[in-house]
Amino acid sequence: MRLLLRAAVFLFGSLLLIGGVLAAVLVGPDDTLALEADDAAGPVVTHPRLTAFTDVTLVSEAEAPGGVFVGAGHRVDVDDLVSDVARTEITGVRSNTLLTRRAEGSDEPLPDPVALDLWTESTHGDGPQLLALPLTGDPVAVVATPLDPEAAMTLSLGARVDGLFAGSLAAATSGLALLVVLLLLRRRRRRRPAGPGAPAEQHSPGPAGRASPPGTTLRVRTSARPRPTLRLVAPLLGLGLLASGCTLPAAVSVGTAERPALTPEQLPDLMADLDRRLARANKKVRPPKYDDSGFRKVLTGPHLRVAQRNVASAAIEKHGWKGSTDPTVPGDRLFAPAFETYPMWAALDLLPPDDTTDDVKGAKERRSLLLVTRESVVEPWMVAGVGAFADLPEPTEAPGPVPTRVIRAAQLAADHLDGWWRTGQVKGIRVDRETKQTRAAYLKTSPADKGALSLEARPYLDPNQRLRVVETADGYLAIAISDLRQTTTPPLGITLTWNDGYADLNGTDGDAVYQTFVVTAAIHLPTDGRPRLLGTMVGPRAS
Repeated sequence: MRLLLRAAVFLFGSLLLIGGVLAAVLVGPDDTLALEADDAAGPVVTHPRLTAFTDVTLVSEAEAPGGVFVGAGHRVDVDDLVSDVARTEITGVRSNTLLTRRAEGSDEPLPDPVALDLWTESTHGDGPQLLALPLTGDPVAVVATPLDPEAAMTLSLGARVDGLFAGSLAAATSGLALLVVLLLLRRRRRRRPAGPGAPAEQHSPGPAGRASPPGTTLRVRTSARPRPTLRLVAPLLGLGLLASGCTLPAAVSVGTAERPALTPEQLPDLMADLDRRLARANKKVRPPKYDDSGFRKVLTGPHLRVAQRNVASAAIEKHGWKGSTDPTVPGDRLFAPAFETYPMWAALDLLPPDDTTDDVKGAKERRSLLLVTRESVVEPWMVAGVGAFADLPEPTEAPGPVPTRVIRAAQLAADHLDGWWRTGQVKGIRVDRETKQTRAAYLKTSPADKGALSLEARPYLDPNQRLRVVETADGYLAIAISDLRQTTTPPLGITLTWNDGYADLNGTDGDAVYQTFVVTAAIHLPTDGRPRLLGTMVGPRAS
């Protein structure tokens, strides 16, 4: 048993000594173990497996003639950035080699990475550029690319664990101490002389008090002292662990990455950017230019079509242009779903402007809801809709996936609303009073002196813009967009036509004429109860 214990202590001490020395030599005083990539044809991006750890720092160092960029960003953003370009992916580590693979794609270079806002950490410039990224288990990716697309790049990737070098030396010292103690104990036993401290030999009496046969002895140890080896092993191992002071990295599962479209911290910069682009767009529209091209850089979808129609009408009538009066001060409600890929969207409430009028009862209590979309990580956020709605629900901090049943319920509610515009019969949805007043007004006001008015709503011409649903604190909020056609049918024998200029904006159907409007509706789908229309925003668009 003693021999087995000595062998175990010797093996353990040897492993500590050899492993500690090797680890200290490999990581060095900077606590980093690094490997260089054989293939670093830029851009280079890390595979999700390489960043699925905690309690470790990923160290990337790159260099290229003309400068290099190294940045870290959310995996959803990075995947969108590099998805269409040829790139090198670092997929793992085998022995002392970084495993890479070449992903096919366009030979076009990446957009200027320095100008992009997706990076959580980044560095760029001439000479070696080093990026140390602490890993926390969040889905991140690292991108390295030469600033000159034609330049060759060298790249190394490493792992840094704070205290690893000191821990390696402590482990080696502990292993050496174990071996020294084992050697000293062995020498001590070899040199120990027989004397007063040696075990005494006594003859055991035989049966009935008779002495045992000659040559038969029983050795009895007169004192049992603890074995010093065991008393030294525990303190030395404890000393090694305490001296290291490092936590071993832990792997986390690699799942599907997703991120919220927007966070409250991003809103001030977003609104300031929208304000700047809106100001430039409105400046271009001023008479006599009536140039709406600037709106294409800040508006999209139905909201762009409404703005273009309004600019065209102002040009026909030779009116002035007051510019956008939409408020751009965010309120306290942000509806931002989480997405796995682009495009993304979000909605936020806007504080009412100081000069809010009370044309409709309760208008001062109504807030505008701003709908923004983003097609890709290299494209800016665009305004897709603005509308004034009452009683917006409270958002939830982290909206979850929308169940299929809820999407179907939202589609059904939007379809019921389209049917209500035509018939006025409420079915499957509660319609707010202001929207009822709006419908009545469109059935009274006609572009012609004579004729019968009718309304017909249908899903918006772009199905991708039709419906958006997000979870709230008490259910779901759906934003539905429809086309609303107002048709004027003249009396028998009369044909209606549009005046010069307006024929390009509106349509004709036989003897009748029609205008097309965009309707943005906010529908609340509570956990319990029928869907409720919070309000609508109606704006003309070119037919």
